[in-house]
Amino acid sequence: MSSANDLWEAQVWMGSSAGRPTVQVRASTSPGAMDVIEAQYGTRDVTNLRRVQENNSSNGGSSSDDGSVGAVVGVGALVLAFMFLPWVLMVAGGALGTWIGEKVTKQTMEEYSETKKATPEQNKKAAILLAILLFGGGFGFVSGTNIQNDWNSDTGSNVEQVSE
Repeated sequence: MSSANDLWEAQVWMGSSAGRPTVQVRASTSPGAMDVIEAQYGTRDVTNLRRVQENNSSNGGSSSDDGSVGAVVGVGALVLAFMFLPWVLMVAGGALGTWIGEKVTKQTMEEYSETKKATPEQNKKAAILLAILLFGGGFGFVSGTNIQNDWNSDTGSNVEQVSE
């Protein structure tokens, strides 16, 4: 729901010498923002009108819950990352392998996929890139599994009690 304190941003045509500067206005709706822009800047030639900031609080101030919600989301993301660590590291390793493979072969996956009839050289580069990608992903998955197994192992069972 919009309020009168919503901040809107748009690019307006101010003439050939000024071009399209980005301006910000406060209004409750996008048509209201257009009216404010016309009143302040004398033009209805507006592009990319979008709400930048929505003010939903009833007292006009900002909500203090934003920080705690962000913290809960951050902690939840960390817990999920640890729970699915092998998969997270597999994706990261695959992305790193793709990046390295593209640098080594000087060919991107997009270039190869958009080629209608690939040459043997392009096929060889794509195979190298795929091999590096799979190695990186596999290495990430195995590393994540090993880390998870280390965390889950019971280190207390390896301690021997010595009596005097």
